[in-house]
Amino acid sequence: MARVLVGGDDRGCEQLRRWLEAWGLRARRLDPHEHPAAVSTERARAVVYACSDRASVPPAPAAAPMAAPLVVVGPGDAGELELLAWDRVTDPGPAGERLAAALRPCLDDGAALQRGGPAFRDFLNHELRTPLTAAGMALQTLALHLESAGGPSLDLLDTALRNIQRLEQTVEWATDYVVDEPRAQAPATLPPVQLTDLLADLDAIDSGLDLTWSTDIGDWDAETSIARDEWRRLLRQVHRALAFQQADAAVRLRVSLTGDQEGLLLVFEMPRRQNRGDLADTCEEQLRRLLTFTVHPDLARRLQLRYDVVLTGEGLRLRLLLPTTASEPVAAMQPA
Repeated sequence: MARVLVGGDDRGCEQLRRWLEAWGLRARRLDPHEHPAAVSTERARAVVYACSDRASVPPAPAAAPMAAPLVVVGPGDAGELELLAWDRVTDPGPAGERLAAALRPCLDDGAALQRGGPAFRDFLNHELRTPLTAAGMALQTLALHLESAGGPSLDLLDTALRNIQRLEQTVEWATDYVVDEPRAQAPATLPPVQLTDLLADLDAIDSGLDLTWSTDIGDWDAETSIARDEWRRLLRQVHRALAFQQADAAVRLRVSLTGDQEGLLLVFEMPRRQNRGDLADTCEEQLRRLLTFTVHPDLARRLQLRYDVVLTGEGLRLRLLLPTTASEPVAAMQPA
């Protein structure tokens, strides 16, 4: 029987305990002086914290490796727990059904890690992000103390904070790159997705890229067989490659349909970068390598991605072509 610790608001804890025991789990109270994100996996399989305006959270501890997954429950202000939790359930449902859906992946995590299952990406994200969050909070607190004391600015502290931000961006890329589960073959059928929904995803991507985009005339109300979650994942990975290549530079994107409307063409246009010595003449090759490194090959294969990179008189141009009708998968991502 899996052991789960519950903490937070007393009234909420009692309800959580009843639900957990009804699901065949062993529920125990969390020590009131113990931080819910510092419980080791040896003590519990998961921690459920009832968050309310009456619940007080102990001070954040130093990051501990292999902390048990934390699920925060309730509409109250979660504060820094929002960053440390694996999941946040504002409304658990009349019978706790939404809490059960959030808790099940946490309880299955140990077995899933052994078989390389879908919990690995969440585990990787948690174990990398938790120490970075703790270190960043400590450095920010130190910076505030120095500022209030009127002390001199420390360049090393600023450098450390910038590098933590860089590491956090790397964690986002790494967890997005990891394949959750092997897919020997693509699903036989996909739910239809309107092309207008795919266009809406362009505005939802937050990758630090200064991007403006437009579309050509076409039947954007038509439907496609592209898996939308994989489309969004591809956008994130391509945007990260461009953001690294074109830091602080504006990028234009034109999205159009092929003549037979069986493909989606994305053309990214980037200004020529400042001369960087020997690297200035090989910027197109750098971008090709970044795409190969950033876009997961299994994802590119499933979406049948084709691309080319060209250095023009105005700058760099990247073209991506994705079929919008089902066909035989290709061997790997490669230039068009």
